Amino acid sequence: MDDSPPWFKSSFSQGASCCVEALVGQHGVSARDSRAPDGTRLGFVPVAWSSFLGALRS
Repeated sequence: MDDSPPWFKSSFSQGASCCVEALVGQHGVSARDSRAPDGTRLGFVPVAWSSFLGALRS
């Protein structure tokens, strides 16, 4: 059984296969390309993730 938290993508992606996926952890958020789940991952501390989302919304 896999107890790791699930990666998720925006509800706006509507099943698209080329999205950014995120994983919320104890120390921040990780992001990855859904087409390359084993590839590079970016890590964000919570305040940086909030700033990133704010920039996307503007």
